Amino acid sequence: MEQIREFVSFLADGAVVTLEVTLATVPLMILIAFIVGLIRLSRNRLLYGIATIYVELIRGTPLLLQLFYIFYVLPFAGFEIEPFSAAVLALGLNFGGYLSEVVRASFQSVARGQWEAAVALNMSPALTMRRIIFPQAIRILLPPLGNNIIELFKATAIVSLVSVHDLTYQGTVLTTRTFQTAVIWVLVSGFYFLMSYPSTFVVRWLERRTAFP
Repeated sequence: MEQIREFVSFLADGAVVTLEVTLATVPLMILIAFIVGLIRLSRNRLLYGIATIYVELIRGTPLLLQLFYIFYVLPFAGFEIEPFSAAVLALGLNFGGYLSEVVRASFQSVARGQWEAAVALNMSPALTMRRIIFPQAIRILLPPLGNNIIELFKATAIVSLVSVHDLTYQGTVLTTRTFQTAVIWVLVSGFYFLMSYPSTFVVRWLERRTAFP
């Protein structure tokens, strides 16, 4: 029992790092998603083309490869990035790319008649976006955003491969030291479950609160 407590204490340090990576990545992911998603609605062909290439590259290559490229390849170009920052950047770019399509679809799902009504009321495009389009799009966006954050949290396990001392990394270290493979990975799984499962209630609450009548 004493050994289990030691395992839990050691893994808890990694769980804190996992949360730190997640919390640091979420703002970057959302920022990228909105910028790219709105650009993909733009009529500017150059900006639209750049954003489209970015999204297709993100969706067409594995997250692991993107992480390795940022951490191992960019230093050859003179960009030294420490492990935590590389992990946040890779996750932010990846999940931001996927979420940008959700952002784009959310804005496109607002009925065209809403725009037409705003024009009839002589509202400016900026005012129309702020007062009419954006609030409706956000209601559509919030539930999938919550699901993306949960997926992001679970995907942080990959950052252990660039020596970020997260929960998975700590589990690997413990396994190497003690060879208690079954016990350790059951505990690791328990940590992930206990940290992610409550988020599902938040997502369900958001779905109920933002559902259109």
